Amino acid sequence: MLSDKKRFEVLYQDVPIDEKQSLIKFRESHPIKQIKFNGYSWKYLVVNSHESTIIFLPGATGTGEGFFRIMESLASVYKSIALSYPPVNTIDEIINGILKIMDAEDVLKAIFLGTSWGGVIAQCFNRSYPDKVEKLILSNSLFPDPSFSKRNIIKDILLRIIPNTYLKQASIKAMKKRYLPLIPEDDRAFWSAYFQEMIENEYDKKMIFSIQNSFNSIINKYNFTPNDLKNTNILIIEADDDQAVDYFGREKLKQMYPHASVYTFHNTGHLIITSKPQEYLKVLIKYLEH
Repeated sequence: MLSDKKRFEVLYQDVPIDEKQSLIKFRESHPIKQIKFNGYSWKYLVVNSHESTIIFLPGATGTGEGFFRIMESLASVYKSIALSYPPVNTIDEIINGILKIMDAEDVLKAIFLGTSWGGVIAQCFNRSYPDKVEKLILSNSLFPDPSFSKRNIIKDILLRIIPNTYLKQASIKAMKKRYLPLIPEDDRAFWSAYFQEMIENEYDKKMIFSIQNSFNSIINKYNFTPNDLKNTNILIIEADDDQAVDYFGREKLKQMYPHASVYTFHNTGHLIITSKPQEYLKVLIKYLEH
């Protein structure tokens, strides 16, 4: 998701120098890895080489780099792998891509942390390969309700009409309006620049169609029941003011996994890792050490 140097300087011109340098240093120290599989290029980041591994699955923007601060914070104990999704069209392709990356990194079993759409993917992966999941963390995620497929039909029609440039501009504007007010003021300039860079470089109609098609394939493949993952150690992290996952979506997820531990944040919105990063990290560490 790298911008060229000139564009990077423009995007991050209002960001404090220490935050800007921190991102630059991370990118220099952790170059993007990639593997080719079934005609797609799977990109991912790796931090450290411990035996205990956390696999980070991002949301709809599809890029794993947004976890970079958490990955660095956990680097003394865990190997972290953060994926970015190519525009595949089925959940099987996504699951197989994850397996290929695990093979490439010699990971037999991992803790999975999925945010939003990434949490949906993690639930499916766990159902298909339970022996490869040590723990499951579903952060601001949802249960894949079949009713979403019906809503996607309307989205599908609109997306075919809208040009990519307009989609990106509208997405940048909406993301900043929705999420920036909840981010601490001293971190707001950084995330404003990062959101824009992420959407400019990674988010487009191909990615949205990929998510919609993959979601539909989940509905056709799986029949979710509350006992499916009864043997999996699950933590659900939610926000009571989540702008992307409503109350009913959050409740359905908890009903699906009645044995899961639940931690509820207040006044954080959908992107807790940006609005309450230190508290989020404390919750993760406490759960991981338990």
